[in-house]
Amino acid sequence: MESERNLLTGQGTGDPRVDEAIAGLARLDDESLDEHPRILEEVHDSLREILGELGDAGLSRPHQGRGR
Repeated sequence: MESERNLLTGQGTGDPRVDEAIAGLARLDDESLDEHPRILEEVHDSLREILGELGDAGLSRPHQGRGR
């Protein structure tokens, strides 16, 4: 699976959860075209969940914007 991950993402994203989700795209080669939408939806859902978690983590940190 590591070789598939590197093939799809180059050197990786730096976030193992994202790399794992993207590696799921390698399944497209093994499945019929009828299964591609389901696989793409699973990968999309995983990435949205990760982004949601990152967004939630950002909300819990105090905002350190520029002073006016």
